[in-house]
Amino acid sequence: MRSSVTFALVVLALPAVAQAPKWTTFAPKGEGFSVLMPSPPKLTTQNEEGVLVHIYISQAPPFVAIVSKAILPPTFKKPNVDIMVKTMREGMLRTSGSTATGDHKTVHGGLTGEQTDFKTPSGGTGLLWVVRKPKAVYALAIVGQKPLGTADAKRFLDSFRIR
Repeated sequence: MRSSVTFALVVLALPAVAQAPKWTTFAPKGEGFSVLMPSPPKLTTQNEEGVLVHIYISQAPPFVAIVSKAILPPTFKKPNVDIMVKTMREGMLRTSGSTATGDHKTVHGGLTGEQTDFKTPSGGTGLLWVVRKPKAVYALAIVGQKPLGTADAKRFLDSFRIR
C-alpha cells in the first residue's frame, strides 16, 4: 500500500531581528507527548488513507518549530511505516523546495530517531527528526535562518518526551 501522508512543512520568510522565544511546555491532551515550544502552536489535522495526523506549528522568528503525530491503524505493518516515513521526508523537501544535506540516526532526549538535515531555497537551514513507535510516528522539524546546531534547536529536540 502506498501512503500519501505528507508532513506539511511551513517555510516562511522570517525577519532578521527577532525577540528571544518564550519556551513553554506543550502537552496536548490525549496525544501522549510533551515538548518545549517557542510559542503557542496552531493545530492542523490530516486524515489520509486511514492515518490520522495532528500537526502542531509554532512560529517564533527566526524559526518555525513543528511537531506531528501520525496515529497508525492496527493494520499498519512495518513496510507501510517505511513508505510513510519516506513519503514524509520527500514531501517535506519537495513542498519547501529544500535540499537534503544529510541523513543520520540521532538521539534526543533519550529517543532514537532518523534525522534529515536540509537547506532551504532562501539559504536557511533546518532538520526533520522522525521517531517511530508501535502505534504512532512522531516527526519534529525546525527551520529558519540558522537553527541547526543552535541552542534553540537543541532545546526543542531534547525536550521531546513520549508519555
